[in-house]
Amino acid sequence: MTKILFLTDMISPMKVPIYEELSKKYDLELWFCKEKSKDRVWDTSLDKYNFKKEILKEIDLGSFYINYDIILKLIKKRYDLYIIGEVPESIFSNLITLFIGKVLRKPVLILSGAIGNQIQSLTFRSAKLRQLLE
Repeated sequence: MTKILFLTDMISPMKVPIYEELSKKYDLELWFCKEKSKDRVWDTSLDKYNFKKEILKEIDLGSFYINYDIILKLIKKRYDLYIIGEVPESIFSNLITLFIGKVLRKPVLILSGAIGNQIQSLTFRSAKLRQLLE
């Protein structure tokens, strides 16, 4: 089974059920760069979900944050595929994950919240993701 690390910025109640469903088909582990931002007032409880998850330790630097424990975690664990978001606030963790994935010669997929004329690019990425998972 393909072992996947999905690094995302924070717990989002609308995305968590999707992660749960993906974890039923793939060996998926979610790492959240932080629990939530100050401007988001929503429930971030993950108690009712069974997927593998971890909220990384972080230091806030204005609008950015650094997950200071990510390097050791990435060195200790190995994955077949790395999925990262393109959220500017978590750029440090995203770049470190991209670097480790490339050093290990593993595919790294960068997800984007693209809209409009970027749909064609997303279709290509979805096809590439299916190919990597098969």
